[in-house]
Amino acid sequence: KKFPALFLEKLPFFALSILSAGATSLFQKQAGALQTLGGYSFASRLENFFIGYAHYLGKTLWPTALATPYPRVFHWPMGWVALALVLVVGLSVGVVWWAKRRPYLFTGWFWFFGLLLPVIGLLQVGAAAVADRYAYLPMLGLFTAGVWSAHEGLKRWKLPKLAPVVIAAAVLVPCAARTRDQLRYWQNSSTLFEHAVVVSRDNWIAHQLLGVYYDELGRKEEAFQNFKRATEIKPNYAEAWNSLGIAW
Repeated sequence: KKFPALFLEKLPFFALSILSAGATSLFQKQAGALQTLGGYSFASRLENFFIGYAHYLGKTLWPTALATPYPRVFHWPMGWVALALVLVVGLSVGVVWWAKRRPYLFTGWFWFFGLLLPVIGLLQVGAAAVADRYAYLPMLGLFTAGVWSAHEGLKRWKLPKLAPVVIAAAVLVPCAARTRDQLRYWQNSSTLFEHAVVVSRDNWIAHQLLGVYYDELGRKEEAFQNFKRATEIKPNYAEAWNSLGIAW
């Protein structure tokens, strides 16, 4: 089919996506989760835009130090922002350059880029910078590009027929082991948020949630310590101060 026909046949899906996005934004705003520009400046959102893509790309390729949640950073070091910008822009230009010869790279990268766009932080929801669950569908684009690249490489190098099986096992077995390891932290709020505190820096949200969990169990001292730590990291974190007062 020609491009106009391909575009027109997908218009109903674009319409449904717009309606869904509008409804989600409305509900989040009514719930108080949608942040205004007063809370997060445009410069801060732009920094998080590039850092977010680098984060998701890195965690897809090397899924370690996974946390729930990742707290929002107001201002990243400019060196990190510059590196992330070069990475995102460089990959985008590269796949456009190779679009005719290797269209799967173009499709895979912009699938990843496009599906992350609504949750990359330009429209900030809540206090988290990024969330692993947002990457589940976008990652399919990277996997598509990776599989087609591997297929082309195997054809060019004329490797034995067993090679794809060996390569797939070399990728999937460590991923399965990593999944099994990560599941250990999804036992309860204590294991989940204690892990988040260890693998992420100054995670005031995890400390707050840990405090709530310990307070509900009657473990007051541990609750106080976590609420206090949350207020030390983020002194204007009203929810932690409120929780501390309720615990007292």
